[in-house]
Amino acid sequence: GTNNNINNNNINNRNNVNMKRSNLKQSNIPQPQDIPILLQKIENTSTSDSQEELHHLIRFARENIDLLYTEYFDRTIACIVGDDASVTYELSLVLMKEMISMRPALFEDILNIIVSRVSKVFNIQPSLEVYRAAEEVLEEIVKTMPPLMCCRIFIPVIHQAEGSDLKVLITIMSKAISKQSHDELLPQMSWIL
Repeated sequence: GTNNNINNNNINNRNNVNMKRSNLKQSNIPQPQDIPILLQKIENTSTSDSQEELHHLIRFARENIDLLYTEYFDRTIACIVGDDASVTYELSLVLMKEMISMRPALFEDILNIIVSRVSKVFNIQPSLEVYRAAEEVLEEIVKTMPPLMCCRIFIPVIHQAEGSDLKVLITIMSKAISKQSHDELLPQMSWIL
């Protein structure tokens, strides 16, 4: 009996140590209430140093964490598309796509800004990863927003486009047009062209 008690105590002690280690590891993983801290780090650090914070925000976006889309929505958007956006392009674009995918209605009022800023990426000759991430943001907009809204957003940007972004924008806008029925599209043709 005594040996069994000693063995059980040893097992319990090991389990407690393992639980403490597990809790310690868990405590280092940012939680939704840490969103303002992550955003502050992104705002105050160089591009390469904000990658970890962006990964956590992407996780929160995919988990549809309400705080990201309510209380910290404007601040998050300012961090990833603002004039002083000091972020890693690819991860910022991935975050944008994930957020649009989860809650497209929140973006309706700022789509023109997003499309305009994202389309500029194509002219800076980005890496293949950044190019693809920018394309995916625009495709997500076309996938989740009404086709006519997409056309109204894309057309002014297309009129100002030059170079690489022109071809990409036309290709992606054609996907929005193809989502419309013949009867919906015909009255819009003069406006679209």
